[in-house]
Amino acid sequence: MKQVEILDLLLKGLYEEGKDDYRSFVFLINKYGIPIDTTEELIRLTKRLENDGLIGKPVIMRTDVSAKLSSHGIDYCEGDSYTYSGSAIINNNYHISVENSNATTIVSQSENIKLNISPSEIKRDLTEIIDSINSINEMQEINQQKLIEKINTIINKL
Repeated sequence: MKQVEILDLLLKGLYEEGKDDYRSFVFLINKYGIPIDTTEELIRLTKRLENDGLIGKPVIMRTDVSAKLSSHGIDYCEGDSYTYSGSAIINNNYHISVENSNATTIVSQSENIKLNISPSEIKRDLTEIIDSINSINEMQEINQQKLIEKINTIINKL
């Protein structure tokens, strides 16, 4: 991942976790899967954000850094980014892979959002869901039929 994408992810994490509070960067790295390998790299990136005026004075510890967004940093997150100049960080996708998650929200109709899902994969998965619905004996036949009709409508639109 490019350094500018990592900087954006750190800013986005600070923005989403509470714009007005100090947050642990190690917490953000773990929560958002940000690929930072060493404490030295973390400190270098922190200094960049501080020098650019996007975070206030950070608290640098032996293996972690805590920081909070400056007013300029909040404005920056809401209107720009390192990766996509002129596009708000809070609306950008940074190639984060989500797998096997039943609580994932997909955003569409937004710039800089790319979904790597093929229609054939979706059709296969929906067909499996129909097969599962058909195998459930306790489900009322009317509810079964409504679900299958809705899934078939999706399949036909792909």
